[in-house]
Amino acid sequence: MSHHAPIIEESLPTEAAQVKPTPHATKQKLSKYLPLAISAVALVYALFAGLRTVGDPDLGWQLATGRWILQHRAVPYTDVLSYTSNTSEWIYPVLSQIIFYCTFLLGGYSLISWLSAVACIGTTAVLLRGNTGSKFLTVIAIPLIAFRTAPRAELFTTLLFAIFVNLLWTYHRSKRIPLWLLPLLMLLWVNLHQGYIAGLAMCLAYVFLEVGEALSPMLRAAAFTRLRAASPWLLGTFVATLINPWGIRNYLGTAQLVPVHSTGWIMELAPIHFSSATILQLPGWRNPDSGFWWLVVIVIFAVVAAVAEKRFAAAIILATSIYFPFHSVRLQGPFSTIAVVIAGSVLWDAAVRLWARPLRRRVQPSHVALASVISLSLFAGVRSWDLLTNRSYLLSPVQMSLFGPGVSFWYPEEAAGFVEREGLPKNLFNDYTTGGFVTWRLSPNYPDYIDGRGNGGSALMFRSFELLNGSLDSADWKKESELRDINTTFTSLDMKFGGGLDALRGFCQSKSWRLVYLDAKASIFVRATPQTAALISRFPNGCKDIRFDDPPMGQSFRTKSERFIYYRNSAAILIALGRTEEALKNATLASDILADSADAHFLRGLALFNNSRLVEAEPELRASVKLEPSDLNSQTLAGLYRQQGRFREAYEILASQIQRSHRKHQLLLLKGMVQIDLGLPQEALSSFNEAESEDPFIADAAGMGTTFRSQLAQCRANAVETSVIV
Repeated sequence: MSHHAPIIEESLPTEAAQVKPTPHATKQKLSKYLPLAISAVALVYALFAGLRTVGDPDLGWQLATGRWILQHRAVPYTDVLSYTSNTSEWIYPVLSQIIFYCTFLLGGYSLISWLSAVACIGTTAVLLRGNTGSKFLTVIAIPLIAFRTAPRAELFTTLLFAIFVNLLWTYHRSKRIPLWLLPLLMLLWVNLHQGYIAGLAMCLAYVFLEVGEALSPMLRAAAFTRLRAASPWLLGTFVATLINPWGIRNYLGTAQLVPVHSTGWIMELAPIHFSSATILQLPGWRNPDSGFWWLVVIVIFAVVAAVAEKRFAAAIILATSIYFPFHSVRLQGPFSTIAVVIAGSVLWDAAVRLWARPLRRRVQPSHVALASVISLSLFAGVRSWDLLTNRSYLLSPVQMSLFGPGVSFWYPEEAAGFVEREGLPKNLFNDYTTGGFVTWRLSPNYPDYIDGRGNGGSALMFRSFELLNGSLDSADWKKESELRDINTTFTSLDMKFGGGLDALRGFCQSKSWRLVYLDAKASIFVRATPQTAALISRFPNGCKDIRFDDPPMGQSFRTKSERFIYYRNSAAILIALGRTEEALKNATLASDILADSADAHFLRGLALFNNSRLVEAEPELRASVKLEPSDLNSQTLAGLYRQQGRFREAYEILASQIQRSHRKHQLLLLKGMVQIDLGLPQEALSSFNEAESEDPFIADAAGMGTTFRSQLAQCRANAVETSVIV
């Protein structure tokens, strides 16, 4: 049978329904209403998943660029937002930035939130155009779609890639489809986001599909007929990529981002690591992250089905698609689209053929369909409730938003207002995460030091990390301040996403810089000069004088969530400042709002641990590791066990986390230290060798690894000494 023969999802007659319902009439209704029911569930779920506060760090510089373009009526060909790279060439699609800025002018952050929701719903609607199997998979993929349609230029790539895959796969399945849309869509795409490369890749994948089909003598003629008809539109799609302000140099702009994005230090671009611990995520149906693993399993089944049907080209494309999200988290979006459209189609074809066999009739299809829709509705309903109440956002280690329209909790709006109001001296140093916000709120008066564009390259990014790891009175800070005339620091203190929290205590001890502003979101220090003396005099006690007694009040889901974040962040700040009793109080208040928060348990445990209350700290740290294991809470719990002489338990905690971690060097170092405690120096040396092989401080990041390499050398010496004694 031809692989392109029409597939009838349910083999049903077309006679009109009788007064008394017949089995055939029931099946007709099932055939009509089942896809509609699934689509309705998916679209409602997509609305809840897509409507969230504006919080992406990159949106800031995109808004700022859009503002600059409209104000100057020109395209910026060099960096106009940063004082550290203001002469370097800058290539980035401008249409998305103009759209975001105009959207903000029309409706502020709230309208941008709705734009994000529309992108999520639109992408979902495109994926729902497939058969019933694809519709089921769409519901599973919605968290991945929502994550990649956050308010930033990437949302256009997520939507357009879904359209490209749908058009090309549908055409490949011998159905009429207007391929002339491809070059028109690409003309938009190339001026919206650099993800247009994915569209070209999908065009190549389509050609590969047809060539693969042509290997079969029975399918060769039809495959070449389709390919010949599609060729002008595919060529036109490539030509459309050249219609942009930079022409062919636009490809250079994409390539220039690779060095920064390939360092592995940007979390959303880091690879996903598979381990035995990953299997534990599969049953977590309430955890949105589990959907990715479900899709991986489904695609693997689809590969097997495609091979069984001798559809080798489709099998290769599906197998290849699994690699991409493991290479970079950001590629989960394109992977989910391929999983829904291609894997869904392949598996549904196989299921229909299997159902057509004589042995299939033991189960009534109407019963299966009804149970499936009810289960799917309950699944989406619980997930939507978790979004509405912000449970999904607050328990996620990567979400920067809350449910509903408006601005995110972590944007340091009040700190930006303080900079403007007080006219603080230039230039301003900011952490990497805050850079986009700084360009939007404070430029052109305060250009940023660095932001998410990778301006200045990876060397500047790692330089900013090094500065945040050192004292403001250090030689490095003195050199950088004089070189770039830095007089103000502006860093986020958000526990999850801020770059300034770990540096806060060291910054507060500076003699040449003084704190002038600190809240639960950000800190601002200025260099002590005669010009800033009056401002500094208003903060005579510096960091010791800070109080956190003004949480957001109210009983709405949004306000309760913001109050939780306030207490969580303030507890982390107080721990950094050594004020453990106050931190314990605020961490407890956070836990009272969200009892199953790993962060709240960790902060309580850390405050108790720092106060030498080890017995009370242990259950808090254990709860944190159980709820959301991380490198930080695992290392802290292992440190507690070491202090108590419970070396075997410390080893087990570290060994378990090493399987999950994507940056293992510090865990391996600590594991080796525990092996020395256990009297296993040779095993410790092996761990230290592995830690060295996992050393992330290479190339431009080498300067950040001084402490790690020093610790590693000392630990090796201890292991050798212990080995000699033994």
